[in-house]
Amino acid sequence: MEKKKVRPAIPPNIQYVVWGSAAGRCTFCKSLVTQNDDLGLSVPVGEIAHNVGWDKGSPRGKSNLSTDERTEPSNLLLLFRNCHKPADAGGVVGLYTVDVLKNMKR
Repeated sequence: MEKKKVRPAIPPNIQYVVWGSAAGRCTFCKSLVTQNDDLGLSVPVGEIAHNVGWDKGSPRGKSNLSTDERTEPSNLLLLFRNCHKPADAGGVVGLYTVDVLKNMKR
């Protein structure tokens, strides 16, 4: 039985750079991802997402980037929890390409 690969953790210092570079806003919808309007609380509802996937088998994962390069801030996006799933979901995988996500991040 083949052992399932474990997604490497993104170091906290890299996470801080990604959150700061995005000014705490989702790359897709531009919503502030530091509060939950439904609850009226200031809680992080943002997630770090990979542009080039963390592994060759993940969405947009086919690349020559090394594991370390895949966890660099330049390859990571800050997304609202509700925007992260659609970017990687089966029905829209071809819609959000590496180039599309790079342009959105800019």
